[in-house]
Amino acid sequence: MKIFSLIYCLFLFGTSVSFAGESLGAHAPVKESIWTEPRIAGYVVLGSLTLIGFDEWVHNHTVNHIRANRSYRLFDVYEFGQPHTFLEEMGNTSGIAGMISSFYAIGLLTDSESAKKTGVLTAQACAVTGVSVLALKTLAGRSRPITFRINEMDADKFEPFSGHSSFPSGHTATAFTMAAVISSQYPSWWVGFLSYGLASAIGTGRIIQDRHWTTDVIAGAAVGWGMGRLVVNYEKQSGKSRFLYATPNSVGIGQKF
Repeated sequence: MKIFSLIYCLFLFGTSVSFAGESLGAHAPVKESIWTEPRIAGYVVLGSLTLIGFDEWVHNHTVNHIRANRSYRLFDVYEFGQPHTFLEEMGNTSGIAGMISSFYAIGLLTDSESAKKTGVLTAQACAVTGVSVLALKTLAGRSRPITFRINEMDADKFEPFSGHSSFPSGHTATAFTMAAVISSQYPSWWVGFLSYGLASAIGTGRIIQDRHWTTDVIAGAAVGWGMGRLVVNYEKQSGKSRFLYATPNSVGIGQKF
């Protein structure tokens, strides 16, 4: 089934880039290693631009195929990643806040420093990813597939500073950021499998729901993974302890000196 092929391909992408980055980072000079994985992510983003010509073909042979095939409707495949569902919300602010607060709350309740640290790093990484994605979206100005379907726009049409925000996928970037942080703090194969598997499913849902082209999702995954690894590696090198704090009017990250 094509939907599962999409999930599988995106999952392989996430895990293979992760392993490649960690291997290269291990052999890089200490002061430079934090930039090894972000560089890889940047190359993947640039590489995804060379695949834009295939976006319409992929769209026609996946999304349109799912829409026209009754067997997919029977199993509600077209519902995959719809608004206000779990997969869609996990890439939204509410999903991010829920993930961060859950890890930190568990850490406080169980006196687990690793859980609290995961919550803090996830907050930091998602903030860095959010800024990066916003900048790329503004510069790219690419229309979403749903706009293409309605107004017959070209998939390879980019209009910088136009307000269009398809490239890269923010939901996917956020999901891969959280996966990168969580899998780094809990380095078990099944944690990585579940984290990157869920992130891949979120990206797939964005394609099926006509919110993003395939290259948007690939680029989003690369940005999210790269920024997640950057924050994790920076924290390892700095050795500084950070914590979440809340006031009646705000929530923030503090640092112990």
